[in-house]
Amino acid sequence: MREETVVEAGGARVAAGRAIVPIVRTQTIVAGPGLFLTAEPIGLVIAGEGWAYLLSAEGAEIPGDIVAGAAVRAREALSSPSPGPQE
Repeated sequence: MREETVVEAGGARVAAGRAIVPIVRTQTIVAGPGLFLTAEPIGLVIAGEGWAYLLSAEGAEIPGDIVAGAAVRAREALSSPSPGPQE
């Protein structure tokens, strides 16, 4: 049996001058021919101009580098020009 747990930041979504980046914990267990996969949201980084907050599930262990990366991703999403209407 092989088990792997990964915590990673997802893609940023921008609306109303705010960016939101989900943080998800994924667990994969492989046993013989079977596979078991779970993914659960354990945090959100919400950012606006000049600020960012982390909201996390109680007891969630989120590595600092993942939080920092999510904050950078959120700030980059806020500073990039939003795509206009598609023609």
